[in-house]
Amino acid sequence: FSVDAASLVCAPCGPGRYLPEASANRTSCLAAPPGHFVPPAADPAGVSVACMRGAVAEEEGRMECEACPLNADCAAPGEVGVRPVALPGYVRAAASHLLPCRVPSTCLGDNRCSGEARDPELGCYRCAVGYSRGTGGISDMARCSRCPELRWALASGSLALFITIIFACWMAALNIGAARRPACLHVYILKIGLGYLFLARACNTFEESELEVGYGDAAPFLKQVFDVVLCWGGTLPASLVPVECVLERVFPGLSDSERLSLALAFWALLPISLSLAALLLSWLLLQVNRACQFVCRPCSGRDDHQADTHLDAVVPTSGRNKKVVGDSGDAAPALKAVCQGEVDGVCGSIVATQAVVWQAVWDFQSMRYYYFNKELKRSSWKRPEVGEIESDPLMCDEGMAQHDHRRDALEHRFLGIWRLVPLSHHWQERMEVFWSDTSGVLLASMMLIYPTLLEQLLAFTRCDSLSGADGDARMLMEPSLRCDAALAAIGGFAAFFWGLALPALACGLCWRAHSTGSLGHFAVRARFGIIFAEYERGFYYWESTLMLRRFAVVCTVALTHIAPRTLRLVLLLAIGQICLFIQRSFQPFDDRCGLLLDELEERALQTFCALAAVMLLAMSKIVDPYACATVTMVVVAAHLHLLVRLVMRFLTFASRSIADHIVEAQLKGKTANALKRYIFKRDLVARNLGAQVHFAPEAGLVSISPGRRGAHVTDEEQLFLAHALAGGFQSLLVDFKADRLPVDALEFLIRGAFASNIERRRCEEAMLGSKVAGGMPMARELRPGSSKLLLDSATFDLGLHASDFQQAVQAAYFDVSTDEFELSFYAFLRGRRGGRGEFDLSPIERMLKYARRFPKCEEIKSVALAKRILVPEAVGYQSSRPLEKA
Repeated sequence: FSVDAASLVCAPCGPGRYLPEASANRTSCLAAPPGHFVPPAADPAGVSVACMRGAVAEEEGRMECEACPLNADCAAPGEVGVRPVALPGYVRAAASHLLPCRVPSTCLGDNRCSGEARDPELGCYRCAVGYSRGTGGISDMARCSRCPELRWALASGSLALFITIIFACWMAALNIGAARRPACLHVYILKIGLGYLFLARACNTFEESELEVGYGDAAPFLKQVFDVVLCWGGTLPASLVPVECVLERVFPGLSDSERLSLALAFWALLPISLSLAALLLSWLLLQVNRACQFVCRPCSGRDDHQADTHLDAVVPTSGRNKKVVGDSGDAAPALKAVCQGEVDGVCGSIVATQAVVWQAVWDFQSMRYYYFNKELKRSSWKRPEVGEIESDPLMCDEGMAQHDHRRDALEHRFLGIWRLVPLSHHWQERMEVFWSDTSGVLLASMMLIYPTLLEQLLAFTRCDSLSGADGDARMLMEPSLRCDAALAAIGGFAAFFWGLALPALACGLCWRAHSTGSLGHFAVRARFGIIFAEYERGFYYWESTLMLRRFAVVCTVALTHIAPRTLRLVLLLAIGQICLFIQRSFQPFDDRCGLLLDELEERALQTFCALAAVMLLAMSKIVDPYACATVTMVVVAAHLHLLVRLVMRFLTFASRSIADHIVEAQLKGKTANALKRYIFKRDLVARNLGAQVHFAPEAGLVSISPGRRGAHVTDEEQLFLAHALAGGFQSLLVDFKADRLPVDALEFLIRGAFASNIERRRCEEAMLGSKVAGGMPMARELRPGSSKLLLDSATFDLGLHASDFQQAVQAAYFDVSTDEFELSFYAFLRGRRGGRGEFDLSPIERMLKYARRFPKCEEIKSVALAKRILVPEAVGYQSSRPLEKA
C-alpha cells in the first residue's frame, strides 16, 4: 500500500494487517477481524486466515490465535473463534478469567443467569427479585427459591412458631407426667431422638454439586435420599419463617442494608418474643377453659372447689367458708399413738365441716397429708376448708402448710400443665402458680429454637469472595453488599450471647435446685425437669453440655463456608468421637430402666460418627464412588433402624403412661374409654411376660423368676434388680449423706417398693378379671407408705415386673428429704415387732436442724424426736455438747 495514491512504490502492511489484491483503495491496510489472524510469513499479506477450531482471536489485527481457555467454548454458533463463551457453571470475569460459580446450576453459560438469580458479575449468586435463599441457610450453595405470597409467608411463619409452642407444651406435659410417674421415660427418649436428628442433619448440608466430587453419578440419588431421611433436625425449621421475603414485600422501598438489619433484629430478639407469645397463648388457653367451665357449670352441678380437687372430693358449699375445728379432747395421746405406728401406721387428726367429717392422714410415700372422708369414701390432697384448721398437723410445719396447690403431685392440670387456681385466691398467688406451671413450656421452647437461632445469627458473619466480583469479600446473605463489619459484629455477639446464656441459665437453675437438695421434689421436677430429670443427680448439669455440643456443631457447619468440605466432615467426626468417648466414660443418664437411656444415646452417637466417616471417605476420593454410595446406604439403613427403635421405645413408655393414668382413674372411681383400656391391657400383658420380682418377708428373700415369655431371666432383667438395690444404697450414702447404714434399710426399701404398688397391682389384676384378695381397691387406700402395708404379708402376694421394681425402689427416695426419710424409717422400725429400735442416718447437727422445723408442735417434737435428740446416747452419741451449744 502507499499513503500517496500516485506513488510508484508500495510499502508492506504492518503486523496483523493485510490488503486484498482486488481492493480499489490502496492507501491503507485492513486489520484482521476477530476470529482471524494474518500470518507473519504471508508475503504479500493479501488475506486474513480464520482461527482453527479450539483457538480464538478476540481482538483485531492479531498475528496468531490463542488457545481456547479452559471451561469455555470457542466454537459457539456465530462466535467461532471470535470470543470464548463461558460454559454452564462458569462465569467470565472482567479480567477475561473464567471462574466457577458458587452455585453451578444458576450459571447457564455465556454469562447468563437462571431465572432465580441475577448479577453475572457476582457469579449469579444474588437472588432475583421475589426469590430468596433463606435467611441464614447453613447450605450456602443452595439455589434460590421463589418467595411465597405475603399472606402465605405470614401464615407459614406464624404457623411454624405456633407449632413450636404447641410442641413445647406437649413436651412440658410429658415432663410433668414423668415427674408424677418416674417409670415413664418417653419424654427423655424424645429428647434423645431430637438431639440425634439435629446431629444427623448436619451431614445433610451438602448440595448435589458438592456430593458429585465423591459420589459421582450417584450424587443425585443420594441427595434425594438425604433430603427425605435427614430433612428435619428436631428444631424450628428456618425455611418456614421467610423473614427476607416478608420484609421485601412489606417494605419494598428499604435498601438491602436496612432489610438485613431488620432481619438481624428479628432473630436476635426471637427468644424474648417467643417467650412472650408462649405466655400469651397459655393465658388465653386458661381463660378459654375458665369460660367453658363457667358455661357448663349449671349443667354439671360442680362448684369451683370440687373442680379443683383431683380426687373429686365432695365438699359441701355450706361449709366452705366456715372455720374448721379439731376433734374434741386431748389430741396429744392419740397423735402420739398414731406416730408410733400403733394406729394403722399413720399420723392424723380429725377436721370437721358440719355433717361431713374429714380425716387428715399422713402418707409416708409422698411425705404429705391427704384428707379422707369415711362417709363418702373419697380422698383428696386438698384441705376441705379455706379457713384456718385448728389441730391440723399441717400447721406444725410451715412448708407443709402451703400444700394447697404447690405440693400436689396428682392434682388435676389443664392439658396436663396448668393448675386451676380458684378465682377466690389473690391475683398475685394465681400469677405465681401460672408462672410456675409455664416455666416448663418456656424452657422447652428455648430448647427447640436453640440450634436454629444460632444458625441464623451466625449467618450474618459469613463473608466470601464471589466469582466475577472485584475481589472484595461479600456478604453471602446479600451479595450486593460488601462485608459489613457492624452487622457481622452484632450477629456474632448475639450468637455467642444466646449460645452461652441459655446453657448457663439451664445450669444455674439446676445448680440452685441441687444446692437446696430439691432435685427430686415434684414441684421442681414439674418446673425444670425438662432440663435435668433424665440424668443422675451428680450430672444435673448435663443438659448444658448437650446444648454446648449443639453450639459446636452449628459453628462447624456455619463457619466453614470458605474451607474445604472435607474439613467440615473432619470436625463433625471429631465432635462425634469426643462426645461418644465422654458418654461411654461417664454414662450420665439415669438408670431407671437399666442402661436404656445411655444405650440409646451411645447408639445415636455411633450412627452419627459412622455417617460422617463414610461421607469423609467418599469426599476424599480414595475409594470408588459406587462403593462409597453402597456403604452410605448401609449407614442410612442403620439410621432408619435407630429411628424405628426410638419410636418403638417411645410408644412403649407412652402406653405405660396411659396404663398408669387409667389405674389412677380407676382408683378414683372413674372409667376410661375403650381405646385406653385396650392400650392398658396390651401394656399389662407385655409386662407380665417379663421377669417378676418376689419378696418373702418371713425368709427375708428377694427372688427374680422368669415370666411367661421364657424359662430364663435375661441379663437386662437381672440388671433391673441390680440397679434397683445399687441405686438405693447410692442414694442413702451419697444423696442422704449417711454416715451409718443398717441392713434394715435395704429391707425397708424393698418393702416400700411392694407397698407403693400393691393397690396398683390389685387394680390391674382386677381390671383384667383376676380374683385378688380384697377385691377392687378404693380411693381411700392411696397411702402406700403406711406401716400396715409395709408389714402386711398380703402386700407381697403379687410380684412386680423387674423394671417396675427398680422404679418403685427409686421412687422410695425420689422426692424425699433426709429428715423425711429418717422419720418414715423410724416409724417402720417402731411398727415392726422385734426391730432394732431407733436409727438415724445423719449427724446430730442435722437432728438439731430438724428439731427447729417444729417450733409450734410440741407433741410431734416429743414423740418423733424425743429419744433421738433429747437422749442422744440412745443412738450411740456419747457427747451432748452440740445440744448444749444449740
